[in-house]
Amino acid sequence: MSLEDKVLELLRREMGRYVSGTEIATILGVSRMAVNKAVSNLRKRGFLIEAHPRLGYRLLSLDDLRLLESYLRDLATALRYKVIYMEEVASTQDMARALAEEGAAEGTIVIAEEQSSGRGRLGRPWISPRGGLWFTILLRPRITPSRLALISLLSSVAIALGVMDITGLKPRLKWPNDVILKGRKLAGVLVEASVEADVVRHCLVGVGVNVNNKIPIELEGEAISLKEVLEAEVPRVVLMRSLIRRFDELYVALMRGMVRSILDVWRSLSDTLGRKVRVLSYQGELEGIATDIDEEGALILRIDKKKMRVRAGDVIYLRSS
Repeated sequence: MSLEDKVLELLRREMGRYVSGTEIATILGVSRMAVNKAVSNLRKRGFLIEAHPRLGYRLLSLDDLRLLESYLRDLATALRYKVIYMEEVASTQDMARALAEEGAAEGTIVIAEEQSSGRGRLGRPWISPRGGLWFTILLRPRITPSRLALISLLSSVAIALGVMDITGLKPRLKWPNDVILKGRKLAGVLVEASVEADVVRHCLVGVGVNVNNKIPIELEGEAISLKEVLEAEVPRVVLMRSLIRRFDELYVALMRGMVRSILDVWRSLSDTLGRKVRVLSYQGELEGIATDIDEEGALILRIDKKKMRVRAGDVIYLRSS
């Protein structure tokens, strides 16, 4: 266990109570300077740690999404994120679309405690009860429509890395837009865009993460929540800070043309590459080995001795013969 994680575990045991830097250093057998550095790195990962000159440090566990915007302000992000909080909404995606048409700024986040008509790819329903993270980020990216799939990929990477930062768990990525844990779906991404004359007017990144919500009985074999794995609730404001920080870094990288670095991170987290798969797409039903993704996020399949490029579709894992 790293020093950062040891400091975090100690602060978690004393949740809400101040622990002096001297006490932490004594318990862990390190210097005060090392404790200060560990706390600084934990803050960078998204954890909310208050410091008092006389009392020391205390870890905050926040789950009130109404406070989210105020706790995003201290993040060193390129975009300025404005949060619109709703108790319940039909769909954060639909609300964000209406705001985009009215001229809302890039970085607007619509987040809701519940969605009554949440949806995933291909219009499939996404059950969105209280306890999860259901939100949409409005973007106005300077990219061609052919590169919109990269926003889906980088969003999935941001979720996986954000979850790792806060929980230590190691989610994997299933092409094109799923984040999985222990073989079940933890999160999904839905990217929709308004395009005119080969120009992206706006892009909506819809995200659903199973955090503390109960998984319906009929989906228990397919979906999973962080609470189920950790056997403890995860503070959603803290998790959102980490997700937004990671998303902002990757989005800026895309705008700067650093596509290769984004794809390399996706590949390192991929659960799909190297597997025998069946892909259901507009090109028909295809079976082969998933070997790579290309510069636009398309999946490369090896079918017999040929390579085929698949831009979109549903992936089913097959047993290797």
